[in-house]
Amino acid sequence: MTATHGVVVRSTGLRLLSILGILHASLVLMAVVVILVMAAGGDARIASISQTIRQAGTILWTATLFTLATSFVLGFVMLYNAIGTLSLTPWSQRAMKLWSGVWLALSLAALIVNLGWIYPALKLASPERFTFARLLLVTWFHIAVGLLWPGAVLFYMNTRHVKQAYARVAGGASAM
Repeated sequence: MTATHGVVVRSTGLRLLSILGILHASLVLMAVVVILVMAAGGDARIASISQTIRQAGTILWTATLFTLATSFVLGFVMLYNAIGTLSLTPWSQRAMKLWSGVWLALSLAALIVNLGWIYPALKLASPERFTFARLLLVTWFHIAVGLLWPGAVLFYMNTRHVKQAYARVAGGASAM
């Protein structure tokens, strides 16, 4: 057999990345759907938050809606990418890197907007619900899910063995 043919066995890291990607995408999609259902159902918490953000300014409300819609789309992209990564389809490497970059940019912008404008407005509107401990917990969760995870995905997808595995599959080898 030549170097361009044969079988490429997915590393444990690629399997783990795919599984975590599927879980991440599923959680993002479920969270967005739950938020939309709660908003459509007239949930008082969501109504209070959305009204506070709308009163803070049109730009913040638009940014919130844009982030929600973009997160929904990126959730589907990640789900599709993670499934593609399981089979080492050639497009999945580039798409995973693109998803990571866009998710990182969106999360960084959302973190800045949330800490700078939205959380202070929510704290003024309902100080008993938006305590420092809750703000700290939400901020660290946002950093972990929004910045560390896509950063790790981007780093891992650029490692030598991942690039070699995709190159071998692109050259005709089968993925296993």
